[in-house]
Amino acid sequence: MCRTLLVNESGIDAVLLGFVLAGFAGIGSAEATRGRDLPVEHVTYGFHPSLAADDVGHLHLSFYDGDKLQYGEWDGVSWSFEHVDARHGHTGQYSSLRVDDAAVPHIVYSDFRGEDILMYAVKSGGAWPLTEVKQASLLHQTSLGMAGADELWASYGIFPYYNNSYRELQYAHFDGAAWTTGLIDNESHSGSRNSLAIDPLSGKPKVAYSVTVGEVGDRVKYAAWNGTSWETETIESGRFSTAPYNAIQVDSSGKAHVIYVDRNKNLRYAVRRGAPWDIETIAQDAVTGAPVRLRLDADDRPHIAFLTGEVGQPTDVSLIYGVLKTDWRFIACVEHSSTIETWQALDLELDSDANPHIIFTYTGKSGRGLYHVAIPAECAGKESIKKARCKKKRGVNKLTVRLKGGVEGDTFTVKLTSGEEQNGVLNEKGKGKAKFSGLASGPGTATATWGCGARAEKDYGCP
Repeated sequence: MCRTLLVNESGIDAVLLGFVLAGFAGIGSAEATRGRDLPVEHVTYGFHPSLAADDVGHLHLSFYDGDKLQYGEWDGVSWSFEHVDARHGHTGQYSSLRVDDAAVPHIVYSDFRGEDILMYAVKSGGAWPLTEVKQASLLHQTSLGMAGADELWASYGIFPYYNNSYRELQYAHFDGAAWTTGLIDNESHSGSRNSLAIDPLSGKPKVAYSVTVGEVGDRVKYAAWNGTSWETETIESGRFSTAPYNAIQVDSSGKAHVIYVDRNKNLRYAVRRGAPWDIETIAQDAVTGAPVRLRLDADDRPHIAFLTGEVGQPTDVSLIYGVLKTDWRFIACVEHSSTIETWQALDLELDSDANPHIIFTYTGKSGRGLYHVAIPAECAGKESIKKARCKKKRGVNKLTVRLKGGVEGDTFTVKLTSGEEQNGVLNEKGKGKAKFSGLASGPGTATATWGCGARAEKDYGCP
């Protein structure tokens, strides 16, 4: 199930629905509070998922079914599936999918035939024409971006069979007529984890990727295409013991945003506003060596997905969604079951209404399951406490806490430092009110939590 988490400046500090996450000991103290469940839907068998959304709210999914590449579409009610490349086995790993303005899906993926081949598939007239882009030795993790109706960019990591200690990051570019391929970074051990995004201002690609050459030399790097070549730089170094997964997005002003996890299980958020990068830790207890995902909405607000807990204890691992509004707010999608053995992969996408969707997969005793959770974007982003005023009437202290900026029908709870609390529902103007009586003299703090996950505090004083 999915649980709504509350957040303050020091991180996650409360879990709704009376459910305390054991895996969040490193993020903050847990406190049981009221909230709501979000349904987790079993999709099908498979792994290596890639998720995209079109302009009418449909979701598009590519994944490896253990033998071949498959494609799925969700129309808001149910999923339908079809094979993309079923010519032989071992095709379809490390797929990356995007949809164009006409809702046509485009996919790059690995086809293993002794050596990996980077393949491209696009749906056309009910069929899937296939293109062999590049023979790439052992290919690892592809990332696809669309720079226009007919222009595609992809990044991918390779390491040759004859030298398993050597890796490099490469790219492929489709100009609407033909594919060309080339090198982004040939520093040894580059690119086994990589992520590509298109700059909406320039239409050029930017890539985040990892370099793993030992604990001292490990780092996360960034590459930007300047029109003729790739310019590379280090985002952060010295904090990693394995090749960190990473995710990149570019906002409307051309600034790159990157997330990744360091060896101390800190989820790091980096923004390229200049040199050096602006970097902060936004959560702790994240799983090292597990996928992370990032999306920006139309207002450039970041939405993220990552795992927390101990990877060796998969039943204690939680899937987390977060969004930055006034502060970071998180929702945990938790599977506590003895049938789970290993978490595998995940992807995050925002639909046409900016509602987040997560596809995730884990290996269990019954096979590899793909699951989908839709998270309603119910917070207005303006939730706040307008007033918290305490007055003495007929010898009794009475406090009124007024809320504003919410969404009609959302629930709320107001809790005082003295322990009293009141619950309610916002009116048609997104406002709410909580009243308390018989309070002791002195200062206090009122903490309001909305059902959508927003949280605010305001100090008061009683005479």
